[in-house]
Amino acid sequence: MKFRTSTLALVTTATLLAFNVNQIVHADSARQEKIAQLDRQKAEIIKANGIDSFTSNGGWYAITQIQDKIASLEQTVSFLKNPYSNKNTIKVSREYATALKTFFNSNVKQNEKGEYVPVVSDEEEEQAKKVLISESQKLKQSQLDNFISDPADELDKYELNNLPKEILVELNYYALDLMNQIRRQMGLPEVTLAQSSIDFADKVAYKNLEANRSMWDWHYVKGINEVAREYGLRTSSKNDEEEKYGGQYYENAFKTSSIDKEVTVGQLKKEIYEAFVIFLYNGDEFLHAQSIAGVNYGSSRDEYFGVSMRSLKDGGWFSFISIDKNDIVRSTKKNFNTQRPVDTTLTNRSSLLAKKEKELRDKKNELSKLQTAFKEYEKLTKEVNDLKSLEEKEKKEAEDRRSSSQNQNKSQSKPVKNGWKKENDSWYYYKDNQRLKNTWQGDYWLGADGKMVKSAWVDNGRYYVDDNGKYVVGKKPSTQSQTKPSQSKPVKNGWKKESGSWYYYDNDQRVKNTWKGSYYLKSDGRMAESEWIYDNSYKAWYYLKSNGIYVRDSWQGSYYLKSNGKMADKEWIYDNYYQSWFYLKEGGAYVNHQWLKIDGVWYYFKSGGYMVSNAWQGSYYLKSSGAMAVNEWIYDSYWGGWYYLKSDGSYARNEIVQGKYRVDYSGKWI
Repeated sequence: MKFRTSTLALVTTATLLAFNVNQIVHADSARQEKIAQLDRQKAEIIKANGIDSFTSNGGWYAITQIQDKIASLEQTVSFLKNPYSNKNTIKVSREYATALKTFFNSNVKQNEKGEYVPVVSDEEEEQAKKVLISESQKLKQSQLDNFISDPADELDKYELNNLPKEILVELNYYALDLMNQIRRQMGLPEVTLAQSSIDFADKVAYKNLEANRSMWDWHYVKGINEVAREYGLRTSSKNDEEEKYGGQYYENAFKTSSIDKEVTVGQLKKEIYEAFVIFLYNGDEFLHAQSIAGVNYGSSRDEYFGVSMRSLKDGGWFSFISIDKNDIVRSTKKNFNTQRPVDTTLTNRSSLLAKKEKELRDKKNELSKLQTAFKEYEKLTKEVNDLKSLEEKEKKEAEDRRSSSQNQNKSQSKPVKNGWKKENDSWYYYKDNQRLKNTWQGDYWLGADGKMVKSAWVDNGRYYVDDNGKYVVGKKPSTQSQTKPSQSKPVKNGWKKESGSWYYYDNDQRVKNTWKGSYYLKSDGRMAESEWIYDNSYKAWYYLKSNGIYVRDSWQGSYYLKSNGKMADKEWIYDNYYQSWFYLKEGGAYVNHQWLKIDGVWYYFKSGGYMVSNAWQGSYYLKSSGAMAVNEWIYDSYWGGWYYLKSDGSYARNEIVQGKYRVDYSGKWI
């Protein structure tokens, strides 16, 4: 009777198991079909949106790229919305101006004997040259360092040999302002911009390109004369065209190897600015200086001006053209257009702003579409993961039922092991049919296989058991015993070097995503070395050196790590080594060679990120705090005078300040 009941129970259990397995098979088949369908939908979304790479957390890299582009465009639009101001100035000292006029004064006078002699004696000329050299040494580098780049000028690139007309006109107005700054400080007539003077310069620059010339060549006299003939203007001789260093009437040439075939407006403005500084203060010759400054050997004249440039085979060529207005009057042709072109600087800026705003709108729309697609992709991914989790759960439940049934069947025919059991001449300790391992049972140690250990050091070499397996009281490990491997597997704790990398273990488990002293353990447990890590707990970036210790009170490239190791972000830091203040922007990089408005105040940072203080930056003055002076007087001991800085920060020139103070062309109170 009992036998039949037991048999019936076994049959019933087997039937139920078979039924459950059959259910699982059918459920699993339907589930797999659903997962395959969802995966196909995911693949279609990926293909439709051109996704080819993923971030470490499973996101779409394309979304990250567009977000970065949007951030860049938003900054660009912000730059373009700032009011435009040409902040670049070139200063000419009174000593230099006087010396240049003296050195190139070719005028004559009658002496007491009625003889015509030079107005300037040889001694005066020699002294003037010494002053020119001395002032050039004093002014050249400081002027080169004073160039100010407008971020809006760095936003688009153009092919140098195919510049849009409106960009060339903007560059001419920029050069015109610099040249007339020089002329005003010299006390000489300013130059005028004309449509044909720009065209003249552009044609001369093109002639150099057309003739496949080098930046190291002399003036292309033949090409210059050809352009002059187009306007019926005077030309130099045929011999000048053929000689190596022949003469010509119109061009001051500036050559540079530091320019690419594609350039920004900012790069071209910088080259133009440097050209004027080199013309004036190169210190070797002053022929270019007297031409640019309008000295003309003591006979000043009214001139038209134009500039253009080309990229030659080995560098850039800038043609600065000056044309005497009297030559236009005497020209044999009347095709020189003296009309001044409209300044395109602001319209160029407005056009670029409209272009960038459209790009920004387009990118935001693109991002919105991608994010919508990604949400659908995430939803499908979650469905797949949920189905797979359910599958795993059902399999585990079935396995548990199977195991439980097997154990139940075994329990009816086989006793459960508990306590000490001797098997194959070795002792084991069982608890509910399971061998105990790597632990003590009373005074006896059970090894990694559950076998009672005899005559050995155990528990990481801390205790000794005798030949009966019993713990020996008071016995300490010998040096040999400490290094001898125990029969049980040691538990890992502390720092361990594995395959060339360091890990930290806590009770045989690798510590991950956290700090251990000055060291950081990453998601795989490996100690970070020579790399940046972002700690979500502290919401900060850290840099770990090659030895794994985080950097403190030090620079890492363009970034600064503070005393607590956190990367400085949107904050000021003072570096005692460099004896300077630096400002770290959002994202951590230091402000470099640019103006930045911080908390409503403008500051300027030189190349290398150094904050400028107690110094001029173009038309602007930075006070001891680094703040740009506005609506106030400052005294400059170097120039020996008072200057007034207006509401926009630029110094007042040739005007009455505050209703009663007169400042001259250089801005000095007189």
